[in-house]
Amino acid sequence: MTAPAHAILGASSASRWINCPGSVREIAKLPKRDRNRTTVYADEGTSAHSLCERCLREGTNADKYFGKTLKGELGSYEVNDEMVEAVQMYLDEIRRQTKRLGPTSDILIEERVHPVPEDTELFGTADAIVADEMIHSELVVTDFKYGAGVVVDVDFNDQAMYYALGALRLYPEIETVKLVIVQPRAHHFEGPIRRVALSRGDLLAFGDILVGAAARTMDPAAPLNPGDHCGFCPVKKAGRCPALNALAVTTVKSDFADLLVHGVEVADDGMPANLPAPSDVVIMPDVEDLEALSKAWLLIPYLDHYIKGVQEAVRRRVEFGREFPWAKMVRKKANRVYTNPETIEATAIKEARRQKKKKSDIFTDPTLLSVAQLEKILGKDFIAEHAEKPEGGLTLASMNDKRLQIKIALPLEDFDDVPELTEGKAPTAE
Repeated sequence: MTAPAHAILGASSASRWINCPGSVREIAKLPKRDRNRTTVYADEGTSAHSLCERCLREGTNADKYFGKTLKGELGSYEVNDEMVEAVQMYLDEIRRQTKRLGPTSDILIEERVHPVPEDTELFGTADAIVADEMIHSELVVTDFKYGAGVVVDVDFNDQAMYYALGALRLYPEIETVKLVIVQPRAHHFEGPIRRVALSRGDLLAFGDILVGAAARTMDPAAPLNPGDHCGFCPVKKAGRCPALNALAVTTVKSDFADLLVHGVEVADDGMPANLPAPSDVVIMPDVEDLEALSKAWLLIPYLDHYIKGVQEAVRRRVEFGREFPWAKMVRKKANRVYTNPETIEATAIKEARRQKKKKSDIFTDPTLLSVAQLEKILGKDFIAEHAEKPEGGLTLASMNDKRLQIKIALPLEDFDDVPELTEGKAPTAE
């Protein structure tokens, strides 16, 4: 699976830019490293998608690759039981569709589609399209979701409808379109496979919405509208959305107007010396006080955004080498890895035989033991030759953390203004 191209007005971000047209402008202001930042969860999901594609093209099942390693952008991911089960559920669904629609049907895998042919900024890559124009006049667009953290609904799903509209351009005679979400690892009351049927007219009406929303993103004064669609927005992740920051600060200030304010003194160890006890700052709502408890519950998303925004601003400030007395950048703990992953199994088997040990002693079928486990079997000398401890990633820690402070030299293009949480009028929906 080749690295997918990402459209500015792509399918995966459609819910965000349809509802918040100003987000496109704000993303363009970010340094490249923040615009394209990914996570290990997204990277693992991309790897699982690559396995889906490979199995569909080969006509094989997922268990063929059990125990193998998929290389991602941020790391490598083992094809374990969970991934095999998830991918196989997707494969079975696609194969059921092709069987039902029969031999006259087409299957398109990882197909780039354009919902509006004349607009080069609008495109996306559909996981699978199964279509039959000759007999059933039916089109099925299936989107595989490997993630477990965010449950995805199929009804009014902007991303799936975007793909379906693009697929309809490829099969203009088809009247019925079905959208399918396959999300094996997240619980949904409708089950891991969700389906909905749409008419041709439904999709064409969505196309009008899409065109209008795309045009609004081009307006220099396009509004920013915080909402559920903010989840994966790069501007939110960077803590640099002025509307969301203003909403969080305004909400926190208005609802916690009675917070005690204390001057903060610095102790010899560089830590705050006189912070008030939590009970002096916020009075927790009583379990019997429904109004206060409800108000506190509804504040959680704003408080969460405020906290994450502060953490992100501090992280960026420390990365840029600017003074901050409370935190520093340190290395995370790193686990040892094999230096020769392609040949380590054969090398370990050979060493086990030399030491008169069985192959079963060094494998948890069918995977080689971890570095720490194998060290107990084959000894420290063997591991010293065939394993290493890479540098750990970076994380923020308090100044009294015992780990060595790491200072980073960033490329010049990344030295833009550090984001700040600013006060302002809470935005209203446009």
